Amino acid sequence: MNIGDVMDEIAAAVKTVPDLQRVFAYRPDSVDPPCVIVDYPLNIDYQGAYSRGMDMLTFPVMVIVSLVHDRTAKDLLTKYLDGSGTHSLKAAIDGYEYTAADSVTVTNAEPSAETYAAIDYLAYTLDVVAVGTGSTD
Repeated sequence: MNIGDVMDEIAAAVKTVPDLQRVFAYRPDSVDPPCVIVDYPLNIDYQGAYSRGMDMLTFPVMVIVSLVHDRTAKDLLTKYLDGSGTHSLKAAIDGYEYTAADSVTVTNAEPSAETYAAIDYLAYTLDVVAVGTGSTD
């Protein structure tokens, strides 16, 4: 698998969610919520099968919705965290047609706080597991 291509395709999947067009396949210098950041993999398993037949990567995908103290954050964040529906990040990511990986699945989500320009934002980080062919040599 090409890691950069997988990151780009996860970002493309997220862009299918209505009203969520600020999506980055890298860490930007600044953010304007709501937005999503597909970050570099936290974990890369190169030995998922014999002779590098399968790689497994876990990407953190952060959804940043607002300032930490914003009262509208709950309504915005919960629709992105729903397991299904038009605004569900899980449904968008899991249901996308990938060419850079054999399968891509959101496995869990945890609350987080992201800081940009000394401003704390309410966020959730989704763990997205991509599985695909390892070495083609």
